[in-house]
Amino acid sequence: MKPERKSNTDKPRRSAYAAALALLAGREHSRLQLTRKLAQREYPEDEIAAALEALVNDGYLSDERAAVAKVAAGLRRGHGPGRIRNDLREAGLSAGKQITADDGVEIDWVEHARALAERKFGSEAPADYTEWSKRARFLQARGYDSDTIRKALPRA
Repeated sequence: MKPERKSNTDKPRRSAYAAALALLAGREHSRLQLTRKLAQREYPEDEIAAALEALVNDGYLSDERAAVAKVAAGLRRGHGPGRIRNDLREAGLSAGKQITADDGVEIDWVEHARALAERKFGSEAPADYTEWSKRARFLQARGYDSDTIRKALPRA
């Protein structure tokens, strides 16, 4: 006969502070993201607010660090400025006037798009307009605007 398994409900519940800290151990989160995740786990609103305030005071939670991490992750994935701004907005973070890298240097989006297209399609120029359009759609889906795409892709 197998022994009965204990359910997860038998365990004492972690505090909202401990749950948020565990989430922050994995990656940076914005205040809004943590609020949503803790509410999803059915913590009371007042406990969530107190936990987030304590995390900010302890230096564990920073929307600025979360924004920098989000931009860096978007750049690593080859996302353009439009896509990164959208991701920041969804996380409840301000995109600011210009998206910049960690060191505050402005990003050359044309060069970034050119390198991404070269990595995907190779260094040869597109043979015809159809091939050029295919590359342009790829970059557009990544969040690059049409002006940047025209500058980044060589004409067929």
